[in-house]
Amino acid sequence: CRPISVVVPPPPTLKLQNTLCILLLGLCNIFAYVVMLSAAHDILKQQGQSAVLLIADLAD
Repeated sequence: CRPISVVVPPPPTLKLQNTLCILLLGLCNIFAYVVMLSAAHDILKQQGQSAVLLIADLAD
């Protein structure tokens, strides 16, 4: 005889908690990305046109 296995679904609060955690981590990720891009923009603005040309040359 094989034992009968019963699958118990997770409680609804656990699903809500997982969803909120994923959303919060996503917001943190987006915030860090925006900070990084704005800092790069400020650096390029301070260095002028030569930095933009240098980056364009490195991309090739």
